[in-house]
Amino acid sequence: MNPLRIFHLSTECYPAAKAGGLGDVVGALPKYQNRAGHFAAVLMPKYSTEWIQEQTTEMVFTASLVLDGVVRSFSIVRVVQKELGFELFLVDLPGLFDRNGIYIDPKTGKGFTDEAERNIGFQMAVLEWLKTLDFKPDLLHCHDHHTALIPFLITETFRFQDLRSIPTVLTIHNAGYQGIVGWERAGLIPAFQPERAGLLDWDGQINSLGCGLKCAWKVSTVSPGYMRELGRAAGGLERLFRFEINKCLGILNGIDTELWDPEHDGFLEHHLDERGLDDFKERNKQALCTALGLDPKLPLLAFIGRFAMEKGADLLADWISNGFWEGIHANYIVLGSGDHRVRDSLMALLDRHKGHLHLEMGYDEEFARRLYAGSDFVLMPSRSEPCGLNQLYAYRYGAIPIVHSVGGLRDTVSDYGAQGGTGISFESLEGWEMLAALRKAEVMYSKKSLLSALRAKNRTLDYSWERSSLEYEALYVQLIQQDIQSHA
Repeated sequence: MNPLRIFHLSTECYPAAKAGGLGDVVGALPKYQNRAGHFAAVLMPKYSTEWIQEQTTEMVFTASLVLDGVVRSFSIVRVVQKELGFELFLVDLPGLFDRNGIYIDPKTGKGFTDEAERNIGFQMAVLEWLKTLDFKPDLLHCHDHHTALIPFLITETFRFQDLRSIPTVLTIHNAGYQGIVGWERAGLIPAFQPERAGLLDWDGQINSLGCGLKCAWKVSTVSPGYMRELGRAAGGLERLFRFEINKCLGILNGIDTELWDPEHDGFLEHHLDERGLDDFKERNKQALCTALGLDPKLPLLAFIGRFAMEKGADLLADWISNGFWEGIHANYIVLGSGDHRVRDSLMALLDRHKGHLHLEMGYDEEFARRLYAGSDFVLMPSRSEPCGLNQLYAYRYGAIPIVHSVGGLRDTVSDYGAQGGTGISFESLEGWEMLAALRKAEVMYSKKSLLSALRAKNRTLDYSWERSSLEYEALYVQLIQQDIQSHA
């Protein structure tokens, strides 16, 4: 098979800018595709993140575009950085992306109000550049609603029809965010035949994700379980998912096992070595508890993630409080940011449970790694979890995931009470089931041999990108062969 030229279009990519799992995926998959002999590159907005500001870049393209009647100059720069494992191109749109936040204004805790201008401007800038390249990509891989208009733009708008033969894949990392705007904003989109407007529409509004679902050649989600759920619950797009099911598939996310490696993790003081996994856990837990004033003899449970309803973060305060009330002796560490109501509910517990609860607001990659290494259990009470990566990181670092069995969590975590179980899972978010999960954790912690054996077994599970990237490669080849046959 000839090497493929693959362009990933995304608003996140670790380490340049990350708000969640999307950034981890886009920061890893292209690297493994390049190792397989392909050329995979990432195009993303140029934010004012600390990492981006520290990079050396070179200019590759400058032009202008018309966005809602306003002419905007933009440029595309290449990051001169060999360690990423892939080419990273940044779209510089002054006034739209040169901010500290990716989606959320750090000053208000709320989303930016010009999301439509930002997303559509980014997609148009990318396509303006691709039009000028001598060698077009073999495939455009779009990620989430922020880039889901690309398939429509290249097949239906007059401006970009030179690109219409390029196959497109849309990967949906979270269908809860759809890029919905009213039809009064249609002027943001380049001209197209009026009778094709239905491709943009869903329930009387422009729906970017719905449009991508209609227009992309193939649609993937980040786990088979999540794909099955979308036909029943997809934020209003359920009928469309069921209608388009023949071009949809679920490919489970992988993790970068080199980046998430407890033997060489640069964020850790104590590494996994010949002394073994139990010793690794004990040393990291002791260091963490000593630093935070917690008792290392008690089970340590951690939550790492966004303070969002879909993550079940609003349930944390009651879950933790009820555990104390029921006499479950444990320590908790919460690392997260987002909804201020979640933050305030957790802050209210600090005085009542002093010495057993630590809160760390914001996102700190180093502290997150220390949590995976030092905690006994990782809490994931998600209402919706397309794939979930925290449970896979937990496996690598010897922590046991405690999860609500939905989406990708159902695909990757089975209850240790069942044959081949890997963690603790519960079927509903009823308070009694969540308390029962904490009880199971308490019992497991008291049985050191059980805990040790489960940690060791989970370390052997293969959730690497080597496996997942092969599934994407097979999908790409299928589409490219389909394109060749259609032009034969």
